[in-house]
Amino acid sequence: MKEASILGYANETQNLYDEITQPILIISLDDDFMATPKSVDLFAELVLKNAKKKRLNIIPKEYGLDKIGHLDFFREKNKEQLWQIPLEFLEE
Repeated sequence: MKEASILGYANETQNLYDEITQPILIISLDDDFMATPKSVDLFAELVLKNAKKKRLNIIPKEYGLDKIGHLDFFREKNKEQLWQIPLEFLEE
């Protein structure tokens, strides 16, 4: 698969991704079929080149969950297990 097809709009000439230098928490979910851990790694490496990155891949079972998928990280049902992760990063 070509890099351009993986990154889509990130390769457009009018973007500001190169200017991002702030710390970023990059999370992938092991059971996300749309944003797979590998695609998130590529995005972080090729697009967020200048950002200070903290990378985390979440495996649902390690957090006592059967599944999270692409859309459920911020659902109320996962509040106790997952929401503290980005909050702790922001507090650092």
